Amino acid sequence: MRRWIRSAVGLAALIFLTCMPAGADLSQEAARIRGGVVLVLNQTDGGPGMGTAFAVARKGSGLWLITCEHVVSDPGTPWLWAEGMETPVSARVLARDPDADLALLHAQGLQATPLALAPPGTVRIGQSLGVIGFPRVDLFAGSGMEVTASLTRGIVSALRTREVSVQNRVSFIQTDAVLNPGNSGGPALDWETSQVIGVATATMRDMQGAGLLVSVETVHEFLARHGVPLPGKSLRPTRQTPRPVAHRARTPRTGIPQGQSPPPPAGTRFPPVAVLLGLILVLAVLGLGLWSVLRGGPTDPPDPGPAV
Repeated sequence: MRRWIRSAVGLAALIFLTCMPAGADLSQEAARIRGGVVLVLNQTDGGPGMGTAFAVARKGSGLWLITCEHVVSDPGTPWLWAEGMETPVSARVLARDPDADLALLHAQGLQATPLALAPPGTVRIGQSLGVIGFPRVDLFAGSGMEVTASLTRGIVSALRTREVSVQNRVSFIQTDAVLNPGNSGGPALDWETSQVIGVATATMRDMQGAGLLVSVETVHEFLARHGVPLPGKSLRPTRQTPRPVAHRARTPRTGIPQGQSPPPPAGTRFPPVAVLLGLILVLAVLGLGLWSVLRGGPTDPPDPGPAV
């Protein structure tokens, strides 16, 4: 009997491992993510400056974007360009935070898809990530190649903080992902969930494989201070950095009559037919074993225990 049970469990495990669909990672989501990343062009005293920005929220035709403060630190109007556009569009700098090296932009008529931010406190050391941006587009364009966003891969090497003042600390992520001039302001995304976990900001001098990202915790605080309407949140501007508050779970109002089950959310994946057939086969094998026991059929001898 135990042999039949072990065989049935092994068969079920094999069916689940081979038939269950695998989740999409960043390599499969790169095309969609690139639709939310734009090139930033800004005239500086030393000539044209370039960087990266990404969309975080949309309301009507208006789009809010995050970039690095040093990308738009020089006076002048920044211009934004997304892949597929013929001409760039102008943007306004709504807010700056030089300590965190973050800037908030707003543009009208820009076709870019807002990217989802990871919840605070979810970044871990060793986590795989990808950084998307427009590094050294001048070199690629000068070589006759098209301008397109680049993806580099790395891990979270360390979590660091910098004390700006007694009450203000900026969180950073150290990564070995390759960062080049032009990556500044680009999003770093969790490789498994494709959620933004940081913003590319700098590399450490005299070190190799030591790039710095502004952590998503600092990005959340920056957006909350300036009332950016993130999806699923209602924020009002505040002059103080909000402190983490424990929220109680609330039952959403869905409009579904009591006693009825809500419909499955969009994108819900049901087990494939092979999995269901496998489960039926396992149940049939177990049923035959149980019927054999009830009829007094052959069973395995009892385990004698360890020899002495």
